[in-house]
Amino acid sequence: MRLSCLALMLLAVTPAFAQDWQATVQSSAVTAQRALTAPIEGTAIMSSVDDLPRGVDSLLAVDPGRVTGQVHPHVYGQFLEHIYHSVNDGLYGELIRNRCFVTPTVGFRVEGDTLLQTGRTTDAKLLAGDPAWDDYEFRVRARKTAGAEGFLVIVRAADEDNFYWWNIGGWGNVGHALELERDGARGSISARVEGSIETGRWYDVRMRVEGGHIQGWIDGELVLDHRDDTHARGAVGLGTWATEAEFKDMRVTDLEGHPLPVRFQVEDNESTINHWHPLPDTDPEAFVAAKTGSPNTGYSARIELDDSGPKGIYQKRINAVEGHAYLGRAWMRIEGDVRSVTVAFETSSGEVMDSASLAPGQNGWTECPFRLDATIDDPDARLVIRGEGRGALFVDVISLFRDDSVDTGCRADLLQAIKDLQPTILRWPGGCFASIYRWKRSIGPLNERKPFFNTPWNHWDYAGFGTDEYIRMCRAVDAEPMIVLNLGSWDSPEVWKQYLTEALEWIEYCNGDTSTPMGKLRAENGHPEPYNVVHWELDNETWGMGVEAYAERLIPFAEAIRERWPGLRLYACTFWESEDPKLLEMAGEYFDVISYHLYDDPDRFAEGPLAHETVWSRYPAFIEASTNPDVTLGVTEWNAQSTDFRTGLFAGGILNVFERLDVVELATPALFLRRTDATDWDNAFINHDHTGWFPAPNYVVMKLYREHYQPQRVALQSEGGLNAVATRSEDGHTLVLKVVNASAAVSDCLIRVDGVEVREATQWVVAAELRERNTILHPHRIAPVESPVAGASSEFVHTFPAHSVTVMELRVAGGS
Repeated sequence: MRLSCLALMLLAVTPAFAQDWQATVQSSAVTAQRALTAPIEGTAIMSSVDDLPRGVDSLLAVDPGRVTGQVHPHVYGQFLEHIYHSVNDGLYGELIRNRCFVTPTVGFRVEGDTLLQTGRTTDAKLLAGDPAWDDYEFRVRARKTAGAEGFLVIVRAADEDNFYWWNIGGWGNVGHALELERDGARGSISARVEGSIETGRWYDVRMRVEGGHIQGWIDGELVLDHRDDTHARGAVGLGTWATEAEFKDMRVTDLEGHPLPVRFQVEDNESTINHWHPLPDTDPEAFVAAKTGSPNTGYSARIELDDSGPKGIYQKRINAVEGHAYLGRAWMRIEGDVRSVTVAFETSSGEVMDSASLAPGQNGWTECPFRLDATIDDPDARLVIRGEGRGALFVDVISLFRDDSVDTGCRADLLQAIKDLQPTILRWPGGCFASIYRWKRSIGPLNERKPFFNTPWNHWDYAGFGTDEYIRMCRAVDAEPMIVLNLGSWDSPEVWKQYLTEALEWIEYCNGDTSTPMGKLRAENGHPEPYNVVHWELDNETWGMGVEAYAERLIPFAEAIRERWPGLRLYACTFWESEDPKLLEMAGEYFDVISYHLYDDPDRFAEGPLAHETVWSRYPAFIEASTNPDVTLGVTEWNAQSTDFRTGLFAGGILNVFERLDVVELATPALFLRRTDATDWDNAFINHDHTGWFPAPNYVVMKLYREHYQPQRVALQSEGGLNAVATRSEDGHTLVLKVVNASAAVSDCLIRVDGVEVREATQWVVAAELRERNTILHPHRIAPVESPVAGASSEFVHTFPAHSVTVMELRVAGGS
């Protein structure tokens, strides 16, 4: 799995905390689930089974009359990030990909004598020269134009997986160090020298490699001096990480000063338009991406017509479903004698299902709406635009929605999947995506929204799903909105005030009335009533800044927000147990919730949840000792990294932990949605292609738990290793047991319910082999099985299957 800002927590924490964390994990990790021990206030999960009757493996003793706490409904939240087509080509109902005819201009390109890297992608690099070179000097002038870090200078590159690079202004622009990559694995090998790279300033960089001696100078000052013999020869290269930069005057010489030929070559891909194809297919130059003064990006498709027959463009892989209408619009103009323009819905074999005539204008861009009906089912149907005559047809923004997604803006089946989870709160837009997101790009008329590159997750965002669409979706599923603000942590520190202005304007756009500038803008966009968003997170995963720098950045944001909007609830990024006391000391009075993230190994489905519980159970003590004893914990990203049944067991275990701990007031797992052909992060709750979806086991378990949510936690003693929690309704007549048996053996459990009469009970059991999965073709292979609980009474023996999650609902009388 490639590293990212959503990487497993152990790969991102400080060494001291990693040691503490590992000690916690080791103390909780065991070979048998029966040995797990985790005493919590009002709850005990213990290994002792000495006092149980013969033939009984475990005990669940419930006291429904002793309420030990309240289960916050926000522990059943969700987190929607623009990642791996969760939104674009996913939940968002737009069926057209690349509707603005974006060319692949993100990356390296040459302008005059300058090599430019645009788009703040990570791990961007370009190699040049001869892999057989051994000893040489490499000189370059470099300038950062935007972004969070500096630039990368590469030497001794055998290929893209074997090289040295000097990371200048790395790690959040705090230092310089030499990194070694060997067979795709990379890490620092030199001491890190403190330093940063200013935006807009040219730097003279020189590197010298002689045998195992590697040296580097910045503006004539020796900064790098290290020895390593891993790579003896190789080419040179340049790169960036979450930064845009320019490079000039690249020169390579041998150690006697003789020049070596070096040329940085960039493929010419400006005329390539992803997802679109020429018609006829035999004419690859039937259309190009041309600079045509488009009202969107400046580019559009230009289709040359010459009286030789109809020509045009098409996009395939559109899911046609019989009986549905497909509502679209396109912005077009024509030049010359263009006699006809049509749009058609065709099957994958080219048969026309429906078509419509369009009337673009001669003197300017014309919005051309259309409706097309599907007459058969075809998952690979295509939308075709044709022109006939002599001249040129220009096509800009094209949009297509199925009739059942128009009102909500969302794909109907995926929206229903979200509704069925009954999320109480929805965090958005990221994640890493939040740290590059500029909210004003994605409001206003569709044809004016300019696409931008989603650098953390390496695909274009077409800006169709923005603040208004997100709020509409929250309303559709009855969830509270929670927005993550961009504090500029990925950008240069000197521009942070721009981000403060944007944050305040975003809050005003959501919460201001029409007398405010942003409230007036919201009303002009069709939404006169304020959205009243209460929950605001202050950026995402900012640990690269260090806790002191983050606290210093957070304080002016929080002060300004609370001065204008005193009733909002503010969330601060975690620095985990080792640094969160420092965060509270510096800035605790400025926020309400610590936003904590975790991703776990799915093989830790048994011990992992209890290890996290052990850590979180220590938070109340240092929160109480801080300047703000009212701070709570929000686990705003959590999951085990799989979509097999291990993830279901982990989800059940961690949800039980959330219900047991008063300090946790909110939890939102990730990933929420993911297209099934994504290259990484196979852990999503909702997994989709363009035709359907399937629930992963974490979805199955969380949906079951949410359906049986009760607000009051009651006293429970668990012996024999079952991970369990007991809750009840406010009137006390419904008692719910949520039980995870993570063991490979069945558990014959004595269940005692004190002080009440159990009249009847029903159970829902989810059980499967550890590596079993749901799929698009078999979406319900893993699903709850409902049955009455035989012999249910105030004391009875019940068998919990091996590797199972059980929800048991008991109807009771008596008690209080």
